[in-house]
Amino acid sequence: MSRWTDLATWRGPTPHKNAGKQTEVRGLVVHIAAGWYDGTIDWQKNPKSKVSSHFVVSRKGEVAQMVDTADAAWTQRSGNGEWLSVECEGFIASDEKNPGGWERLTDAQLDAVARLLARCHTAHAVPLQVTSSATGRGLGHHSMGADWGHKQCPGAPIIAQKPAIVARAAALTNGDDDMPLNKNDAEVVWSTDGLIPAPATALKTDPRNTHWAPASYLQWTYASVADVKAEQKAARLRDEAILAAVKGLDTAAVLAAVKAAAAADVKRDAELIAELRSMAAGHPEADAIVDALAVRLTNRE
Repeated sequence: MSRWTDLATWRGPTPHKNAGKQTEVRGLVVHIAAGWYDGTIDWQKNPKSKVSSHFVVSRKGEVAQMVDTADAAWTQRSGNGEWLSVECEGFIASDEKNPGGWERLTDAQLDAVARLLARCHTAHAVPLQVTSSATGRGLGHHSMGADWGHKQCPGAPIIAQKPAIVARAAALTNGDDDMPLNKNDAEVVWSTDGLIPAPATALKTDPRNTHWAPASYLQWTYASVADVKAEQKAARLRDEAILAAVKGLDTAAVLAAVKAAAAADVKRDAELIAELRSMAAGHPEADAIVDALAVRLTNRE
């Protein structure tokens, strides 16, 4: 018997299992529950459901254990006896409760699944790596098995979060592997989605994409800087146009033209300040730079 009571609350038993038939543990398979946390638990205990998973994780990061890890759960058909499984609270893209499309795991869910994967590593020597093969080892997902019963579960956004889960699990093992990062490790970290909180301004247009890969964040920063430079160039051209337009006019006409251009600049500068503050959040030195820039922009003549 193996119940991970330090990581999960026992919410079993469920009649849907093969006692003592977990022949090996190749890794942990991630599923989306297509339901609420407590509803998923109740359904797995219902004699009519014919389904179960070893663990269920809520959006808040609560973890329930439904099946002993020595027993095979009924969750991925032919993969049941070789893989542990975790159902994550959430809904599929076609569900009326989820009009926004396929869900991503919350930050709390990422942490909870990472803890389960870390335990798979220490208890069953599961390598801390992503796998997309039913014959592989590591962190898998439901739809990677051709005959596991679902062609899309848990959805592309969650599949893209798997490297982030592996990275968190590796940190939890507290340096079991003392080998330095190699080029492949660095490339994985660089392209791993879900590591860095998304900028506040980006969340306004895509509120579900809460965490980014380092590479995506840098690309966004480059694009933002390019936009600022373009706006600065446009401002210079406007100033030159004003000078050309008012040449030879009286004082009132000159002031009117300058005020009109200044009003447009104030709006642009306010947006620039907000953008820079968002990028610099949490970094005191950067904040100081932004504050100085804000003073220069708001107090210029």
